[in-house]
Amino acid sequence: ADSYAAHKAKGADSYAAHKAKDADSYAAHKAKGAESYAAHKAMMQNPNLQNQVQMLQQKIESRKAVLIAEMMEEFAKEEKAIR
Repeated sequence: ADSYAAHKAKGADSYAAHKAKDADSYAAHKAKGAESYAAHKAMMQNPNLQNQVQMLQQKIESRKAVLIAEMMEEFAKEEKAIR
């Protein structure tokens, strides 16, 4: 009976600790989200950073297009080899 009570008490302590950790984690996540939003808003009001972001987005899209074209070419070659 004592071991069952001890086991049950340990489980309750573990559950309470887990819930407290979850609450702390959620609060930290929410605070980080607010900071991130504020930083993003400030950044988007800075014309130089806006230009840098646009340039990076264009580079990413350009690279994606090249990769897709290369993959399509490879796929076509493989498909031709199979037939």
